[in-house]
This record gives sequence, C-alpha cells and structure tokens, in this order.
Amino acid sequence: MFLEQTEDGLFLLKYANDLLSDQANQHEYLGLLNFYGPLAPISLRQVLGRSVLRYPYFSGKKLEVGDLRGSKYRENFFKEVIRILVSFHNRKEDLGFTHGDFTFTNILEGEQGFFVIDWEHFETHEDYRLDLGLLIYDVFLWIEKYRAPRLFSHLSEMRKYLALYAELSGREYSEVKIAGSVCWDLLHKKKSKQWVFRNLETYPLFCVDRPLIEAIENEL
Repeated sequence: MFLEQTEDGLFLLKYANDLLSDQANQHEYLGLLNFYGPLAPISLRQVLGRSVLRYPYFSGKKLEVGDLRGSKYRENFFKEVIRILVSFHNRKEDLGFTHGDFTFTNILEGEQGFFVIDWEHFETHEDYRLDLGLLIYDVFLWIEKYRAPRLFSHLSEMRKYLALYAELSGREYSEVKIAGSVCWDLLHKKKSKQWVFRNLETYPLFCVDRPLIEAIENEL
C-alpha cells in the first residue's frame, strides 16, 4: 500500500502483486462502488500489468474490543456502527448487500467519524446476519480469551446494540439475536477448508466454540 498526495487530498493505493491480490482489488472496487456510489473518488486502473485500487485515505484508529470498556464510549460506538450496518443492509429481505468481514479491526475511528475498510469479501446476495455475527464474535472471542466474569457485563450492552439494530432495520429482535449462530453456519457451509486456512488471521472466529456462542446467545 502507498499514499498519494494530490490537490484533491490524500489517497490510498493498493497494488496487486499476484493473481489473488488482483482479484481482491477488483472485488473490493465493486464493493466500494456499491457502498459509496459511482460518484465517489474511487478508481481501479492497470499500471505495468498490475491493478491499482485508489480511494480516499481515512486517518483513524482501528478499533479493538478492549476499547469498549467505558460505558459512554461503548454506547456511542455501538450507535454509530449500527447506523453504518443498517445503511447498507436491506431493510426488508434477509439476503442483500453485506461487507463480509465486518469486525472491529475493519472499522476506523477518526476525527471525521467512523469509516469501514477492506471490502474484498462483500456480497450482493448474502444473509445480513453475517456482518452482525462477525462483530458479535469479536466480543465472544474477548470473553473466551480472558474468561473473566466481569466481561459478561458486555452482554447488557450487546442487548442494547441488538435492540437498536432491530429497531432501525425494522426486524424482530428474536431474529437479530441469533446472528452469531447464523454467521457460524454460513462461514462453515460456504467456505472451503483451504479458504479457512488462508483466512484464519482475518477470521479468528474459527477458534470460538459453538457451545459458547449458543450459551451467550441464550443470555441475550
């Protein structure tokens, strides 16, 4: 990745160095266009036989679950993230536009607000609960990693989070709360073993036990 300063501002350049990254560039370009629209300053061009994805650079901090310790911060964060999710999820259908890798590390927080990065895994006909489930998984992973009872206080915040999503999206809370299990099922049925091994770093959720997910969802 490289930065490019122009009169129009600072841009991020992602150069493809093999077939896989070239395909990722092309797919991410389509995802960015779907989310930000054809008038956004986003381009995909060929330079010396390599694809180059170019889009505005957003300066911000990658979020982590540990950042959500302060109740005021946590509540404001969840409200903003829910608005982002609902903005690109279809309100009427279960299948629609999804990011596909909607975890804390792909959400940047800066002075301009929140910005979603890395759209290589977007889909136009996927269950909306995949995005919701991936974000919830980050909280599950944190609880499992530290095994600290006090971390279960996050569940009360998650209830507010899921209830807000249900309200803004016009969906039933009972449908929204099973996002973790739906996410688990989708990723395990849809992805090949080779895909999983390639993406273990991107999707650490494969380390989570399903019984833990179901136990926490019962508490929600």
